[in-house]
Amino acid sequence: MLNSPAWRLRNSAWMLFAILGLGVLTWAGFLVIGAQARRLTWLLASLGWAVWAVAEVLLATANSRRGATSEWLGTAVGMAFIAAWAGGIVHSALVRPSWLRWRAKHPAWQPATSPEAPPGTSGASARAMARPTPVPEQLPVGFHVAGLGTIVEHPLHANGTFARVYRIRHDFDGSSVAGKLFHRHADSRSDAADRGLRNEVALLHGLAHRNVVRTYLPVPLGADGRWILVSEWIDGTTLEEYAYGQMRMTGDQVFAAGAQLLDGIAYLEGAGVVHRDIKPANVMLDRSGTIKLIDFNLTRPVGRETTISGSVQYLPPDVLAHGPIVDPMVDRYALGALLFELVTGDHPYLAEFLAGRHPTMRSIPADPSELRPGVDQGLGDFLTRAVMPADPARFASAEQMRCEWWQLEPSIRGLNMAAGVP
Repeated sequence: MLNSPAWRLRNSAWMLFAILGLGVLTWAGFLVIGAQARRLTWLLASLGWAVWAVAEVLLATANSRRGATSEWLGTAVGMAFIAAWAGGIVHSALVRPSWLRWRAKHPAWQPATSPEAPPGTSGASARAMARPTPVPEQLPVGFHVAGLGTIVEHPLHANGTFARVYRIRHDFDGSSVAGKLFHRHADSRSDAADRGLRNEVALLHGLAHRNVVRTYLPVPLGADGRWILVSEWIDGTTLEEYAYGQMRMTGDQVFAAGAQLLDGIAYLEGAGVVHRDIKPANVMLDRSGTIKLIDFNLTRPVGRETTISGSVQYLPPDVLAHGPIVDPMVDRYALGALLFELVTGDHPYLAEFLAGRHPTMRSIPADPSELRPGVDQGLGDFLTRAVMPADPARFASAEQMRCEWWQLEPSIRGLNMAAGVP
């Protein structure tokens, strides 16, 4: 009866179910133990083969006295270890790599980690080392940003309302990059504002123009939720010194700076982006003479709702009068005021600001030829039109401004910048 075909078929079916069940349990066990899977896989494989061999020897003597039942039990024990070995192989080769790839794509499933204490450290010392070290408000020279590089300089002019900029020597090739660390009050924002800031970073990351600073991706800084925005490092100075400082540009330099600024503004306008804070402090001139627009903290896509932001000296009077708007005309006006300063040495509405008033829709800009002898009628009309109080009286596009600027090249290059206002 025990050796009949029906009994052997039923015995084989039970063994198959037993092997499958043990295989599933073994897979679940390997999923739990995780990192130890590979070592236990080979341990169980060796043990399984050994038990299988011993079971076969024992069954050869026990079969005649105890019947086929002992053969079934001994065989099941051996097959259990074989199933464990096979389950470990499948887990190591297929399941675990797939799980790790899936977990890498879903940060929420990443395990929380903390710094490990050195061997021999225990108690309060180990717990103190496991706590994240807060990042100081101002990073000292020599501070290392993990995954980026070491801070080598903090330029005094690179400290703004929203952030402080550092020069960082990159770990990979030793090149210099700029790292902008936002102040803590700028980081204290709602979830909606945080999403908006992330959208702005993505917007800046997509810009690529020789006169627009190249912005890369942010790098986390420490464990307190702050981050540092990485961009190209510009070895030069801002236009503050030339607009209302002690330095003066030549006529050739004024024309070259204006042409490059108009190129950059025309590019932003074509990309549907408004800088919203163009001023001398946010324009860099590097040692090769290349102009770069920087500090895009207030950048928005055209048409986005916003509040009045930026430097009031470079905001159009109609925006001050009628409320905020995200429109390229904001950048065109600010650039017109900047060009006015580079040519004449004064702001077009300086008298009103000195009197403690903002320019209004009835304000009249200063006459450029009175501030800078040698400014001809064409250049004077260009500068005056660029800063008129009402938008319809100003240029309709950055491309139109650029074309007229190039037409004025001879008169701009011929300016005597030593005459008039010092």
